[in-house]
Amino acid sequence: MKYSFTLTLFLLFSFHVSFSQDWTLPFSSRIEKNGKKLQGAMVTLMQGGKQVQQTMTGDDGAFKFEIPPNGDYTIIVTKTGHCTKKFQVSTRGVPADKTKDAFKGFNIEAISLFEPLPGIDYSVLNQPLVKVNYNTTTDNFDYDEAYSNQMLNALDRLRQLEKDAQNKQKELEFNYQTAIKTADKAFQKKDWVTAKASYGQAIQLKPTENYPKDQLAQIDVIIKDQEALNKKAESDKAATNKAAADKAAADKAAADKAAADKAAADKLALEKANLAKAAADKLAADKAAADKAAADKMAADKLAADKAAADKLALEKANAAKAAADKAAADKAAADKAAADKVAADKLAADKLAADKAAADKLALEKANAAKAAADKLAADKAAADKLALEKANAAKAAADKVAADKVVADKLALEKANAAKAAADKVAAEKAAADKAAADKLALEKANSAKAAADKAAADKAAADKAAADKVAADKAAADKASADKLVLEKANAAKAAADKAAADKAAADKVALEKATADKTAADKAAADKAAADKVAADKITADKAAADKAAGAKAAADKLALEKTNAQKSAADKAAAEKAEADRLTAEKSAADKAAAEKAKHSIPPALGVDRYKEAITKADGLFKMKRYKEAKTSYEEALIVKASDPYAKGKLVEIEKLLNSDTATAADVDAKTKALLAKYPPGVTEETINGTGVVIIQRVVVKETAAYVYQKKIFSWGGISYFRDLTPVTESTFEQETKP
Repeated sequence: MKYSFTLTLFLLFSFHVSFSQDWTLPFSSRIEKNGKKLQGAMVTLMQGGKQVQQTMTGDDGAFKFEIPPNGDYTIIVTKTGHCTKKFQVSTRGVPADKTKDAFKGFNIEAISLFEPLPGIDYSVLNQPLVKVNYNTTTDNFDYDEAYSNQMLNALDRLRQLEKDAQNKQKELEFNYQTAIKTADKAFQKKDWVTAKASYGQAIQLKPTENYPKDQLAQIDVIIKDQEALNKKAESDKAATNKAAADKAAADKAAADKAAADKAAADKLALEKANLAKAAADKLAADKAAADKAAADKMAADKLAADKAAADKLALEKANAAKAAADKAAADKAAADKAAADKVAADKLAADKLAADKAAADKLALEKANAAKAAADKLAADKAAADKLALEKANAAKAAADKVAADKVVADKLALEKANAAKAAADKVAAEKAAADKAAADKLALEKANSAKAAADKAAADKAAADKAAADKVAADKAAADKASADKLVLEKANAAKAAADKAAADKAAADKVALEKATADKTAADKAAADKAAADKVAADKITADKAAADKAAGAKAAADKLALEKTNAQKSAADKAAAEKAEADRLTAEKSAADKAAAEKAKHSIPPALGVDRYKEAITKADGLFKMKRYKEAKTSYEEALIVKASDPYAKGKLVEIEKLLNSDTATAADVDAKTKALLAKYPPGVTEETINGTGVVIIQRVVVKETAAYVYQKKIFSWGGISYFRDLTPVTESTFEQETKP
């Protein structure tokens, strides 16, 4: 709501020599509200307590009075619900020679009315805003300047009171809406205590509002209904509990009676059942005795027949098992010999160094077979047990043989892979490590052969010793009874398996030593290759670095040449711009001087804007004039003042957008940008720095983004008329761009 508006007084007068007092002073104006013509305003011309003329404004809001001479008059402008405004006009003191049409009229361009705010003392408006009287110096009607200045100060104080009241009203409205929102949320959650407290707070803030009162009444009804429902639920629950207790008592009495009746019936039935059972048990016992006798006889006959058949079958199985065992022993001996020969041949082909061990293994195998054949002969009477022991021993031997054979193949494969890897490594490092590699290979081979020979000899010696001990045990046990012979066979088989396992373990250890040596050789070769590669890389890096340094030097020179050229161009451009700006400034100064002179002439016969009535029109008129003179920054300030008075005005908003574009159209030179960047880098740390700048009618949220050698200034301008604009280095951007590019 506004109270001050622009009033421009245009004084047109003419002078006619006359000695009569038949002239009148035409007084005219137009009544407005918020810049629009106001219909239905009452304008009254008073002389003391006497009404001289009165009129009501029509669609155009205009009125005109012919004020008689030699009197003191007051013009009163009123409308229901609006503040009253008064203007005092004195037509006394005019020379007697003034005749009709001596004064062409006193015109006030516009008088604006507004609705008063509650709680504000508007008594200052009981005084005339302007006092108009005859000025003998100018020989025309003019306003009292000292009085006008006094009213200006009073209106400034009134303006501040209204502003404070508006802020207070906004705060009250905010608190009221907050209380309503809190109460409504609590209402939805059925939190009646919070809802009632918040609605009560809202009523205290706005006692005349019906909504919170209606909500409180509704809550009271809901609470009363809920209390009634709760009482009914308690009553229903008590009745239900009583009915349940009565039913439980009746059910217990019925259950007790039924239990007593059942106990009597059960007792009678039990007695009858016992008698029947005794008779049935006797009958069953007699029948069972007869059946058992017949079954025992049948079982005895069947047992005798089954025993005879089992004995015959056992004899036949024993004979067949013995024959099969003999054949299996012969086949196994042949198979073992063939397998041993194949292992020896394969090992000889893979590694001639294992020939001695293959021969020892063959001899041990032949001796084991001979001992086994002798043990088999002694164990002929227990064919089934011998077969089982023999199968276990054969399985163990076969497993050991397979492990040994697999190990030979694996050793060969590992050696081939190691040799292949070594050959590849040797080829890569051939130029640097050929001699070292030959010596290392020879030493590794000698050590591997020595270690392998020692391992093979130890394995052969151990196998021979174990075999000799086993043979002695077998010979001694041959003379013992059948049970001792069986035990000897089992122990021998275990000893043979242990020997084979140990031999395999010893060989694995030897192979591991060889593999570790091969690995060490490969590591040495890899290191030599890596050293060579590192040296090559150092050389290549040096070449690259030298080239980069040369390129950098050339680039630096080119950049320096470019910078010098740009500096020269920038200096020339700056000089040209300075000359153009000076010429433009001189032109604007001349235009401003002319405008100021014209304004001064006009001000001699015009009423101060604050005493007039249309602040919006004053701001727009001033802004348009500045805009035409291309004084855009000053015009921007005036358009913003107009929006403070009339926040939704599209004209002022459009002009502000146009000014922003014009202000941003003049791009800075390269030198200016460079200097600006250096200044920002010197002032702000890396990252995002946010600042708040308070201007006239605008608040600027400024974020300075510093990244390495670059700096950018982002601004969010919040205007008092409600508009918001976003800029990056004075160039308009979107809100999303502003937020995205200024994230920390």
